[in-house]
Amino acid sequence: MELESRSDVALARQAFAGGWITDNDTRISLRQQLEKIALDPKVSPREKTSALKALLAAERLALTEREVSMKERLSEGGAGDNILALVSLIEARGIEQE
Repeated sequence: MELESRSDVALARQAFAGGWITDNDTRISLRQQLEKIALDPKVSPREKTSALKALLAAERLALTEREVSMKERLSEGGAGDNILALVSLIEARGIEQE
């Protein structure tokens, strides 16, 4: 998908905000295009603002996906065991220092 107009950028923002883009290559391509628009000195401030809003939506989506992934790992016990052991160790050391 080529971002040729402000309405294309708005659509990209909606797609990121709604989590509609599942293909990682498409996400990367759109982000690169949005970054190019945001940094282009020939682009109007309004278009830059639209591109930046779309990039923010993309980043929110990425953060949400990371959070879900971490919660899944914790609920499966993978990283959770290590974290719980570390918390117990820190708590024990905290009590010893008091």
